[in-house]
Amino acid sequence: MKKVDDKICEEISKKLCQVGNFEFDLLGNNCICEKGIKNSINNQGGYLSEENFFGRNLEYTLKINSDEYPIAFQLYKNVKDFYRIFLLTKNNKMLTSVNLTKGQNAERITFDIQIKISSPQSATQEERKFMRDECVKKLVEYGLNVDKKNHIYLGEYDISERKFFNTTPKNLIQNLLIIGICKNKAIFGI
Repeated sequence: MKKVDDKICEEISKKLCQVGNFEFDLLGNNCICEKGIKNSINNQGGYLSEENFFGRNLEYTLKINSDEYPIAFQLYKNVKDFYRIFLLTKNNKMLTSVNLTKGQNAERITFDIQIKISSPQSATQEERKFMRDECVKKLVEYGLNVDKKNHIYLGEYDISERKFFNTTPKNLIQNLLIIGICKNKAIFGI
């Protein structure tokens, strides 16, 4: 079995970085994603992280109604040697992430996210459970499949065949963004 490594992440990155502008309706709002943002949030200490396989290629301005939000996708190996795709917004707020290393099964990487709500920090366990259940309800209404353990299957990438299964690059990026928005509705005023 070939393990997820820099070369595989470069291959995935090339495919995902081809995703251009897109739009979708969510929670009664038209969401428009346009490539590019004024100031990169995809950086550390003001410098673009060289470990980020996407560079600035997956930075978007998300327009919801009359408001605009910077959005950046990152792919890098974290301190635990796991390759992850992160979704960030202003002030480096992480909206969601998916672990490519843990998602690997034989020759395929499964894109799977478990819905958990970790903020606000002051929320009780019951309040977080309620927020998670509301988020899951919205994701199901949108059309995503959520299992009994609150996992969402987003598709797979076949390492040997170098292609996506049960998703496309655009759908993967769009669905990650939808999950990030639903998990953090207050940020987006919806």
